Amino acid sequence: MSSQLKTFHSALQTFNSLAPFVKFSHFTANQAIFEAVHGFDRVHIIDLDVMQGLQWPGLFHILASRAKKVSSVRLTGFGPSSELLAQTGSRLAQFAASLGLPFKFNPVEGKFGDMSELELSRIDFRANEATVVHCMHHKLYDIIGSNFGLLRVLSTVKPKLVTMVTQNIDIFETGSFLERFIETLHYYSAMFDALGEGLSRDNVLRHQVEQQLFGSEIRNILACDDVDG
Repeated sequence: MSSQLKTFHSALQTFNSLAPFVKFSHFTANQAIFEAVHGFDRVHIIDLDVMQGLQWPGLFHILASRAKKVSSVRLTGFGPSSELLAQTGSRLAQFAASLGLPFKFNPVEGKFGDMSELELSRIDFRANEATVVHCMHHKLYDIIGSNFGLLRVLSTVKPKLVTMVTQNIDIFETGSFLERFIETLHYYSAMFDALGEGLSRDNVLRHQVEQQLFGSEIRNILACDDVDG
């Protein structure tokens, strides 16, 4: 599983470097978070699938540039692999230190929506923090767990803001295979065309994104009514 996750994350990082879609979603979500925590000197971010943490250096930059400096930034990162979470936490800690930003990473292996009442202590809620929850939705694997559990935990956390980045693809759980096929064809045709505008057909990076990222998502959408279960 860890090897497969590394492949997914590497392909997503490559896609992020080649196309503006993910970068734009990072920028808009970070700006919303920055505005939501205005006036608070302690910030707690809960990322439901932190992956490589590509989004957070941008937020660290603007938090570090605030006139009223933050005294604490905590990031609780969820993910399916403790090994990859540790690597992500180390990279983010080094980056935050380079900005002089007080930072702590709290890795949680598992899914936010599957947490029991006893497991909620792993998130370590603090009343004096401004808490925000972020989710970058994708079709590579289930990142949330139980949807009911997600709502239950959110009602306990009571965040200042919830940001969710989703793909603009209209796939419903009750959709037939033909409906999913047609919608997937339209969406990914546009994505393949966008990627092909800047890269030749034999480009290695293009092949990595097409096969490991797009290919995996297409397979999940067509094979399942809903990858999120």
